[in-house]
Amino acid sequence: MTQTYAWVLEQEIADMARKNEETVRCIIEQQEREARERTVFAMLGLESRYREMMEQLVDDFEDMTEQLKAREEYRRQKAMHWQREMEKTTYDEARRHREYDAWRQEVESYRATYDRRRAQAVEKEKERREMERLRAKATRDEAEKEAWRRYEEKWAALNPSAEPSTEPISFKSIPWPVFSPPGKAEDITPARVAMFLLSPNHSNDQSRKERIKAALRRWHPDRFGRTLLRVAEDDKKEVEEGVGIVARSLNNLMERESKMMVQATRAYLSSLI
Repeated sequence: MTQTYAWVLEQEIADMARKNEETVRCIIEQQEREARERTVFAMLGLESRYREMMEQLVDDFEDMTEQLKAREEYRRQKAMHWQREMEKTTYDEARRHREYDAWRQEVESYRATYDRRRAQAVEKEKERREMERLRAKATRDEAEKEAWRRYEEKWAALNPSAEPSTEPISFKSIPWPVFSPPGKAEDITPARVAMFLLSPNHSNDQSRKERIKAALRRWHPDRFGRTLLRVAEDDKKEVEEGVGIVARSLNNLMERESKMMVQATRAYLSSLI
């Protein structure tokens, strides 16, 4: 917009210069024409007529001069108007630039504040989740310790050397090697047995293999047979099925543990070669 106003102003100034040149040329031509006419009229004896004509020409020239002055004043006023418009436009553009820069700085400030607060919120949420995870882990660890303690207490109560009880044993009173007490035999799975026996929250003085061996001694069908005699008749079949699942799970665990030990030994020996 500023460049447009500047171009228009230059065109107006050039036009004024061209008009002035035409006016000067007109005056010179008129002076030359007057000199020629004066000579002609003097030769013909018409000097009075010549004076009248000259007076008329002077009047016409004065009118033309006034018109020229008025026209030049109009052009000057117009040029000043364009100059003011150009200055106003330049000022307005500068003001708009300042306003835009201020707006952009404000937006960037808001954005930086938003990003900072969002990062803080994300960090707080991360810390909160970590605290919840730690609390959940602590609760789970404590629950696993308590489950193992109850498991050992129930086994001690089932020991034949303990004080005999006349009450029959039910399926639910058996200390099954799982964290959640099963309602039926099919609730006992190899994965749950492994999670219970190999939990890091108990028996830390025993290796994995030692834990499995100790459990096998307890759950071997031949050894558990004496306990089975005390099981209520209605629950005996379910208990036998559960004991079979536990025994098979333990045998599979022992087999897998033995394979892992063999592989680890081979890898160690290979590293020495």
